[in-house]
Amino acid sequence: MSPAYESLHTEMLEEIKENQDTDLPEAERAAVGFWIANKYWDKLKVMVSSSVFTDALDEIEFFKIVKPQFTGIYPVFYYHIRSFTVYSRQTRE
Repeated sequence: MSPAYESLHTEMLEEIKENQDTDLPEAERAAVGFWIANKYWDKLKVMVSSSVFTDALDEIEFFKIVKPQFTGIYPVFYYHIRSFTVYSRQTRE
């Protein structure tokens, strides 16, 4: 992974970690984590749109390695948000 992508990814993980260490309810931490990941995915898209892949291997690396590092975290937060939503509905009934 290029240093610029690596740096952005590290920032994202640090911000998610800081969020997870707060006193917010778990469901809220999951939602905030989702939006943090979304914010960094948007930053990465801007970074990529303003540059050109140097060759096919660079482009392949981006889509096979870099992109999943940013978007692969969405399902984790979605699962937690969905679990809390279903659980809260069950407890109200």
